Amino acid sequence: MRTSYDQKPYRRLMMETRGAKIHPLPSIVTVSGREILESNPSYPGSLGIVISEAVEIAAINSNTKYYLSSVLNHVLLHQNVIGEEFIKQLEALNKKPDLITGCTGCWSNFSGLMFTFIREKIEGRMNPVFQAVEPAACPSLMKGVLGYMLMILGIQLG
Repeated sequence: MRTSYDQKPYRRLMMETRGAKIHPLPSIVTVSGREILESNPSYPGSLGIVISEAVEIAAINSNTKYYLSSVLNHVLLHQNVIGEEFIKQLEALNKKPDLITGCTGCWSNFSGLMFTFIREKIEGRMNPVFQAVEPAACPSLMKGVLGYMLMILGIQLG
């Protein structure tokens, strides 16, 4: 997203140092991105646009595949491994947490970690407090607009 592109230059620099070509989204690279930029040149981007542009690029390039990752619920199973491994490490130290803090963004890391500990709390094995944190550069909980955006191939439906 353009917001991440602008607000996190060190991530971009790290990828470019390794040969990646980075485009802020919406971009001029895709039809859907160009259409969005024509109507609003300063649009900050959204996860829906990221997905739309990725799907468009994969659809027109035979050597490109689109991998569904953190945008679908199955990723919670993968991210849950983080919580399971953390519990094993705590057991090895004979420790139980008082506080579990996790970062939010698209929520998959936070949810994957927290769901494991929520299970432990429900089953009475632990009683931690859960805390969500977000980056000041791109907050999604404490600032912004509450709402939903449905996009398919760059077309905003709702």
